Amino acid sequence: MDCSPEYWAHAYTSIHRTYDKAAPGSEDSRAHWDSKAASFAHKPTRSDYVHQLIELMNLAPGETLFDMGCGSGTLSVPVAEAGHDVIAVDFSSAMLRELAQNAEEHGVASRIQQFQRSWQESWEGLPQGDVALSSRSFVTSDLADGIAKLEGQATKRIILTCGAGDLPYKDARIFAAMGRPEESFMRPVELMTIANYLWTSGRLPRIDYIEYPGVWHRPTKEALVETIYAGHEPQNTEEAERLDAYLEKHIVLDETHERWTLDYPRQDRWAVISWAKPTPFEAE
Repeated sequence: MDCSPEYWAHAYTSIHRTYDKAAPGSEDSRAHWDSKAASFAHKPTRSDYVHQLIELMNLAPGETLFDMGCGSGTLSVPVAEAGHDVIAVDFSSAMLRELAQNAEEHGVASRIQQFQRSWQESWEGLPQGDVALSSRSFVTSDLADGIAKLEGQATKRIILTCGAGDLPYKDARIFAAMGRPEESFMRPVELMTIANYLWTSGRLPRIDYIEYPGVWHRPTKEALVETIYAGHEPQNTEEAERLDAYLEKHIVLDETHERWTLDYPRQDRWAVISWAKPTPFEAE
């Protein structure tokens, strides 16, 4: 078996192409995230993702953060509130506007520098941080280039998070009910290719996990069905019929909260991959 970094970089590209509806960094993708900016900025955060990630980052006093794919400031703002300077980067101008408002409202605008860039553009001229982070935002099909860019923006270490099982928008049970083998859709293939690329290229990645209960709550049954369809889009009539039958069986009304949800507990899981910035000799 080929265990070269090039093999894993190619595998990552092949996998990533199957996931993307809009090409990474494209105008269609930019428009998609621009349209979501307002809802991202104001939606409630029910999960423990941010708290757990901040703990795992374990920033030392005075350390700075380069936050690639910062969005509306989900991490940039609380990190700044903890006393750290942040270089916040996103390719969506609407997200950056929401971030600016968010930072101002929380009194940390002076601690956050904003820059508009995509993974596909040059990062020349962007400031470095002690830690370079990509949190659920590694939106590139070029693994080697993405890793190199993150390492170029860090002086000490790099942190990257990706899915490692059920996610807020994908459920293994639903895929199985639709007739798609669970291992084909829910195994952490992205995690495996990234970790193997790092190992075979001489890095020594540490892998931790963020886990928390995954809950879909929507005010109407129709809204919940729409949410689930968006993450589990049927590819044919048979899959659609199986999905409809599954949802009819498992969607229930949570009378306590007057919201529609599924009748079983879910557990979302993210991998947190971290490694030290290679020395010039190690990077060769």
